[in-house]
Amino acid sequence: MRLSFRCAFGLSPQEHWFRFILTNEKYKEETMRILFLTSAHNSLSQRLWIELGERGHEISVCVATTDVAMIAAVSHEAPDLIIAPMLKIAIPKEVWSRHGADFWSNGIHLNTIEASADPAVESWRNINAIDDLIFEILNTMSHLVIAGLRGNAGAGGAMLALAADYIYARSGVVLNPHYRSMGDLYGSEYWTYTLPRLVGQTRALELTLSCRPIGTRAAREIGFLDDAFGDDAEAFMAELKERATCLARDPEIRLLLRRKHERRLDDECVKPLASYRAEELERMWVNFFGSDPAYHEARRRFVFKGNPTPQRSQLPIETAAEAGPWVLSQEASLASMGVISVF
Repeated sequence: MRLSFRCAFGLSPQEHWFRFILTNEKYKEETMRILFLTSAHNSLSQRLWIELGERGHEISVCVATTDVAMIAAVSHEAPDLIIAPMLKIAIPKEVWSRHGADFWSNGIHLNTIEASADPAVESWRNINAIDDLIFEILNTMSHLVIAGLRGNAGAGGAMLALAADYIYARSGVVLNPHYRSMGDLYGSEYWTYTLPRLVGQTRALELTLSCRPIGTRAAREIGFLDDAFGDDAEAFMAELKERATCLARDPEIRLLLRRKHERRLDDECVKPLASYRAEELERMWVNFFGSDPAYHEARRRFVFKGNPTPQRSQLPIETAAEAGPWVLSQEASLASMGVISVF
């Protein structure tokens, strides 16, 4: 059973949440068992309960105070859809890891950024954090890394997957490997290194400039994905684990690791990862701190879905971000690669 989550955590007005559900064609045409996980069955959730009930949906409500209560409600109701109107606590991992398969990653956390005292500074922290993660994945020489995209991926989330040695996705997943629709954002995540090495420079520019989604079949044909399989999340995860097990038991794994290491060393000699990152972040700094507010305006539109922006509290705002430890020498980049012996 595949569930979808539509959660509002207080960052957008209540009316946006109400409108989203009631104007979505999916909730008009399909009859579903729907479970509300809410901290309070208030006027918003009651209106939604009435409207969806009148459309023929079977609605159950769980006033969620603990993880145990939410897990028990999901198990008992077996819903087709979980809705979390104004839920004030996190959905437990046992629920979302099994059923929240719609999305893999979309990169930096736009809601967290919008809610921060200084969105530009928080944007800078976010992009450096995800870059740090990708740097470690690219320099993991002791293992072969597999990315399994169970759900959709966009922007930095799509580029994050490219750091892996093998990139698989569930059939039907939608990929948006571009940034420009977010206020002409340039993007980082080492995409100027990882994307061209998979699809070529011309195709990489086409993907990032056209701002068009691609499906798994097209992504596999151009080299963005190694393969796509599984009709649902459960089937995908089962085959993914089987492939990972076979790879781990491959008698040639030491040779594969050696070739991976040699490729990384060769690429580093041509152009260090530090150079890719510095060039990307130079452009991102302009997006975040420059005079053009396009990124900030686009982010607000995305977070609030066109609704009026709530009044911010008057908190102290930082005026600048410290330069992160991303300007590394070629020697430092090589030294950070971990295993340097030849297998």
